[in-house]
Amino acid sequence: MNQPSPFAAAALKTVGTIFIVSSIIDAIVLAIPQPGQEINKQWQLAYTTQLVDKGIIPLLGLALLFAGVWISSSAGLEKPSRSPLLDGRLWALLFSVFLGVVFLVSFPLHLNNVRLLRREALDRAAQEAQVQENQLQAILASNQAQENIKQRQQELKEQIPGLIEDEERLNQVLEGARTPQWLKQLLQDAKDNPKDIDKLVDERFNRDALREERLNEIRTARQEQEDRAKMTATKSAAQTGISSLLLSIGFSVVGWTGLRGFGGGGRRKKSR
Repeated sequence: MNQPSPFAAAALKTVGTIFIVSSIIDAIVLAIPQPGQEINKQWQLAYTTQLVDKGIIPLLGLALLFAGVWISSSAGLEKPSRSPLLDGRLWALLFSVFLGVVFLVSFPLHLNNVRLLRREALDRAAQEAQVQENQLQAILASNQAQENIKQRQQELKEQIPGLIEDEERLNQVLEGARTPQWLKQLLQDAKDNPKDIDKLVDERFNRDALREERLNEIRTARQEQEDRAKMTATKSAAQTGISSLLLSIGFSVVGWTGLRGFGGGGRRKKSR
């Protein structure tokens, strides 16, 4: 039967230790904010996300480390420590328990930050839409706007008859991606009722019609912005939140199981 390889044991312990140390360094470096950066909910959310994304590295490092320790023990290369405090396995297990607690705390903290940032995004979308609506009302209420509308009405009354007589040009305008919906409907109605062009222009292109069309655009943009904020929050809560909870379970199981075995092994040695 082949004996466990001392080289494999040393390699596993070395790589595992490197993974653990590098993850600690990453966590410390990520916790240092950039110059001028505020430590707020957005920063906390970004830090938690990055920490969870890299959380598998120390877990893999612990697995490699204990695999190397197991191989060393099987080969009889592991020398018993005089004091438990000098045993690296104990500190690795305590580190695992510590990370289990960290990721457990990160789970509700992350969900709360996601909820608060989602609320801020929705409030910001509502405020921006309200500002745009107020600006629209002010613009349309001005005398200059009314004069521009009358001028545009006159231009439409002069242009539409020639446009509906040219089938090719009319189709280009109707199929144009930038042609407003109200203009497409106006041209279609004018084509069907060429004698009522002036009446149709006055009905379809006026201050109230413009207000309603622009309000619909503002509200549609607000809804799209809110939908994006909700989707981003849902993805972040699901991905980072669940990953944090799973990492907490993983580290806790490794740490507490190892500590129980570690303590049990010490008691068995004393009883002999």
